[in-house]
Amino acid sequence: MSRFAGNPAIIYAIAILVILGGFGFFVIVDVYDTYKQGRRHLSTHTKAVLSVTAIITDIAFVLFLFSDALKGQGLFF
Repeated sequence: MSRFAGNPAIIYAIAILVILGGFGFFVIVDVYDTYKQGRRHLSTHTKAVLSVTAIITDIAFVLFLFSDALKGQGLFF
């Protein structure tokens, strides 16, 4: 994997696949069926999974920004 450290296409593809894999099969199928059939409502499970994933991703992004901005000041590393 270190060969691809400078290739953004590979990094983004892996990140997207990890996130989609975290959603799980039933969430992906529910989102697809909702879009395909024109339904307006997702299941409660799908809403919960998508919401929690968004919250965790946002928190990780903010922590990453803080750790990068405060590099060497001992906040996280």
